[in-house]
Amino acid sequence: ALARALDSQPSGDTSSDVRILLSFKAADATPCRQFSVASAGHSGEGVACRDAETWRVVAWVQTPTSPDASYRAAGADGVIDGVVDTIDATGALSVADERALLSARWR
Repeated sequence: ALARALDSQPSGDTSSDVRILLSFKAADATPCRQFSVASAGHSGEGVACRDAETWRVVAWVQTPTSPDASYRAAGADGVIDGVVDTIDATGALSVADERALLSARWR
C-alpha cells in the first residue's frame, strides 16, 4: 500500500491510510516524498526516496495509536522535519512538477 501511494497519490490526497504530505528532490535530484500512515499498528511518519527501481524508506518514526484521533505524539514532526531539511535541496515541488513526475512514474 505504501509503494502504491508513493507511486500514484498526489500530495494532500486523503483517500487511503497513507497520506502524502509533500514531494521534493534531494541534492542529487532523487525524488523523495514525506508521508504519514494512519492504520492499526502502523501509524507514523516517514520519508521515502526513489532509486532506479523502487522507493526506499530513509526515515520512519512510529507514533502510538490513540482512540482520540486528535492526539499526536510529540517528537515525530521534529525528527522527520530534520531529515527533510538535511536531504531536501529544492523545497517542495510545485503541483505541476509533482504531476509531471507522477505521470513519468518518478523517473
